[in-house]
Amino acid sequence: LNKPTVGKRILTNAINWVLSSPKSQIGNAISGIFTNALRIARKPLEAAIEVPMAAIEGRQREAYLNEVIPSMVGAMRGYPDGIRRMLYILRHGAAAEDVVKFDMGKQAPGSVWETFSFRALSAVDAVTKSIAMRSERYGGAMREATKEYTAGKISKADISNRASEFVVSPTAAMEEAEIKAAQETTFTKPHDPRGLVGSLKRLLTWEVGGVQPLKFIQPFVDVPANIFYEGMSYTPGVGLVKALTKSGKERSEELAKNIIGSGIAAAFGSYLLEGKMWGKPPVGTSRADRDAWYRKHKIPYGIDIGGKAVAFDRIGEPLNIPLKIMADIHDSYLKDGKQPDKVRVMSAVTAFGRAMVDNSYTAGLSDLFDAIEDPGRYGTKFLQRIAQMAVPLSGAMRVAAQTIDPTVRDVRSIAESVQSIIPGLSKGLPAKRDLLGRDIVREGGIVQPY
Repeated sequence: LNKPTVGKRILTNAINWVLSSPKSQIGNAISGIFTNALRIARKPLEAAIEVPMAAIEGRQREAYLNEVIPSMVGAMRGYPDGIRRMLYILRHGAAAEDVVKFDMGKQAPGSVWETFSFRALSAVDAVTKSIAMRSERYGGAMREATKEYTAGKISKADISNRASEFVVSPTAAMEEAEIKAAQETTFTKPHDPRGLVGSLKRLLTWEVGGVQPLKFIQPFVDVPANIFYEGMSYTPGVGLVKALTKSGKERSEELAKNIIGSGIAAAFGSYLLEGKMWGKPPVGTSRADRDAWYRKHKIPYGIDIGGKAVAFDRIGEPLNIPLKIMADIHDSYLKDGKQPDKVRVMSAVTAFGRAMVDNSYTAGLSDLFDAIEDPGRYGTKFLQRIAQMAVPLSGAMRVAAQTIDPTVRDVRSIAESVQSIIPGLSKGLPAKRDLLGRDIVREGGIVQPY
């Protein structure tokens, strides 16, 4: 890694501190497990869709049901190699290609103190990628062997042996599919610098008097953009539009994702209608109204399960994207039956933006989005977030403070926001209270919301 400037070193340390939260590390690990399981789980549906799609398009099938078991075997065999890579990264540090998830590239200093959060996240990603690539290798080998059988090149009895040969000597297309699988499961697909994401990243380098005030957000753009884009595939209707822009096997994949997403949306629809599922606190209302919302023991993007509010916004990325959008739109103008006015329509539109930035990697970007939407109410919160980044190990400190002091504190200033994440000092702030005057207590400790 090249020698960074002082400014880049400060930026890297601040991001490293934010990512030091155990919740970020746990969330990343769960995300890797979930995305790999999801890729395998949707294969039977992809295979079923491929039968009519291949016939309609007049091409050979590119997905088969017999890929499922080999994909599972490959995933299990990818685990040991992933563990070896994980241990190497934890000991020696992340390579430049490993820290690309947060767009640090060769900017990142190499000391343990300055990169331990990157090392931990990259180490987990190494396991996720290894499982995904090995799973795709085994599934792809069976796919290629089956294609040769259907083309009359080999007998049915030779499929297994031919698949074994493809495992040892994969085709170029198989290797490309493996890379794609690794990028999909870790949300690290590269973006076109001339596209929307590239434009946003350039915007965040805006300079005032030699200072780039929004630069600290830039490293968190690629991952949420990929999560959002993948989540759109599972959003009812939107996925169908995406499928129309694809061809071949990719079209069948998009259709499978949309069917899964539609099923999940239908399953959770009843919770919305019964008022047991909701989005973020109401926008454009007074502080008193927002406090009243919280006093009902609600949490942002929550669902009532057995009388307890459970956060769903950071569970199961990217399947949570359609649920978040659905909850936000419902809260915007469907719940009370009123016709959408200008404010409600804008709130529904920004639901798509919030779905992109409200995830486990981008709390700062989420606050920026809220600040742009309602600067009078959320501008201070955005500044509070920036101030907290200056606290060493801010992510870990926040979790420690909330574990030691689970009471939700009524923070009203930048200084109090910093105090609220320091273990021991947070108890000096007044508590938020519910409708009955009781202190609001944060449930779940270190594992909430995971």
